[in-house]
Amino acid sequence: MARPSKYTPEVVDRICEGLSEGQNLTQLARQEGMPSRATVLRWANDKPEFRKQYQEAHQFRAECIADEMIDIADDVSRDWKQAGNRRVLDQDVIRRARTRIEARKWALSRMQLKKHHP
Repeated sequence: MARPSKYTPEVVDRICEGLSEGQNLTQLARQEGMPSRATVLRWANDKPEFRKQYQEAHQFRAECIADEMIDIADDVSRDWKQAGNRRVLDQDVIRRARTRIEARKWALSRMQLKKHHP
């Protein structure tokens, strides 16, 4: 079944709202009634009115990602585990949190390099 590719204010609003809330284009494209990632990028390239909205939504997305990084770093709720009769640091949880933060740092740097493509 072909994806919808009709440019409408409603679809634009859904795209920009999703981006502003921290979703990426791949996540948005998986949703029912949403255009493909390639279609959205084409619109951002071809439609100046959408490009501005898209860039603003990406800025909000960057802020969401930065907030997530702080939340991940500050969350110590699972850092400790019980090992017999003592509590020890759970290195797996700490490594996973570090990986999550590093992935977001990479994404933010990529977003900055591209100046909110296209």
